[in-house]
Amino acid sequence: MSDRLFSDKNTRSEVEGDSEEAKKFELMSQLKTDIKNEVIDRPPTRMERKFARIFGSTANSTGNFVMGFKMGALVGGGFGGVMGTYQAIQMRSFMLIPISMIASGVSFGFFMGLGMTIR
Repeated sequence: MSDRLFSDKNTRSEVEGDSEEAKKFELMSQLKTDIKNEVIDRPPTRMERKFARIFGSTANSTGNFVMGFKMGALVGGGFGGVMGTYQAIQMRSFMLIPISMIASGVSFGFFMGLGMTIR
């Protein structure tokens, strides 16, 4: 029977007759399984799906924040321009217009960006 495709010379029954070191080596090789590479054949749990949705879409979250920031900066800049013009006429200092536009644009843009990210 030496022409078999797979020989059984390294089976457990033949290792029994070998030395103590061979037995220890076999036991150690059985303990070294790679748990990380084992495939899990079950559907993901609710928390696993939630974590994958939250932490697996960072590029999408960044894009949402940038889009919300742009929209908020436009609205805040427009509102800041109107309020800055009113304040500039009242205080007689036209330097208030760009300062008001930038300050309200950045602050409203930041909060709108956060809102878009959470949404």
